[in-house]
Amino acid sequence: MNKKNIFNKKEEKGEIEILKKQVEENLAGWKRAKADYENLKKRTAEEKKKLMEYVNAEMILNLLPVVDNFANAYKNIPAEIQDNNWVRGIGFIKDQFDKYLLDNEVESIKSLGEDFDLEMHEAIESVKSKAESGKIIEEIQTGYKFKNKVIRPARVKVAK
Repeated sequence: MNKKNIFNKKEEKGEIEILKKQVEENLAGWKRAKADYENLKKRTAEEKKKLMEYVNAEMILNLLPVVDNFANAYKNIPAEIQDNNWVRGIGFIKDQFDKYLLDNEVESIKSLGEDFDLEMHEAIESVKSKAESGKIIEEIQTGYKFKNKVIRPARVKVAK
């Protein structure tokens, strides 16, 4: 065997080792890039979900005054016209709003007779009462939770 052949084989082996290392580095880099991309997709999906929840919460907050007005109007209908078809139709619209809220994971906060809770209630007034101190004796405005997060606290009067 001549020296040229042996030298070429050593060079080839060295080149092969260099190429193997490059392949391993490229493969590791590709795997990292793929994992980064998968993480980006998950983060983007989570951010999109949070954004949609925020937008929905904003839309619901803007809708709540309409729901309140329907409820107040319906509760104050004079007895002599409660059986009127038009009034019943308005009641159906109110029920549709209520169903829409329930279908979208919006629930009202129970207040009357409950203990005052800073996270769920906003005290408008503290009133002397026969009720136990700290109990809610009157609800001024209904509060709401969206997906178990308070989006509007109930405005209440609390017993002293």
